[in-house]
Amino acid sequence: QREAEYEAEQERIKKEKEKEVARLRALQERAKDLQAEKDALRAKRNQEQAEREWRKKEREEAILKAEMEELLKRAREDQVLSKEHFLAVQAQRERSEFERVLREQKRLIEKEKDEELRQHADRLTHAEEVRKQIREKEQVRISDRNAFFEEGVKLDEEARQRRAKLDDIKKKKLSELKNAGVPDKYCAEVERKINQPAGLEKFIL
Repeated sequence: QREAEYEAEQERIKKEKEKEVARLRALQERAKDLQAEKDALRAKRNQEQAEREWRKKEREEAILKAEMEELLKRAREDQVLSKEHFLAVQAQRERSEFERVLREQKRLIEKEKDEELRQHADRLTHAEEVRKQIREKEQVRISDRNAFFEEGVKLDEEARQRRAKLDDIKKKKLSELKNAGVPDKYCAEVERKINQPAGLEKFIL
């Protein structure tokens, strides 16, 4: 009976060991599973962090790109930057240097615009002065022409008045001759002579 009890005890110890081994093995498997889960979670988090950093970098690059494009658009609108300088400015990657160059370019543009406006104003002033001189000369020419025409009209009027006066004198002289009984033949001869150039003056004298 002792031998049976001994064997039973050994069998029990064996089963206890097997149970302990199985329990330890299960714990090891569980530990492996937990570690695998931790590793997977860590890998997932690392991937998510990498993706977040990548998206953040993409956003920052997009914002920087948009800012650069806006600055370049304004520079093109100024229409003064040369192609070589524009490419040099575009090649500048550091924001502070780029903005410094852009500010300097804008200052030069404003200076050139001011100079162009000044020159344009000078040209307008000169052109207006030339037009003024032309108008004054034209006015003098018109005044001279009007004075010439007025003098001609005056002379014509004086000549007309002299002719009318001479005609009156002619008629008076002929009337006096006829009233004095001078023959018509003689009167006709006198009329012919006084109608000649300077004829009346000779007849009066």
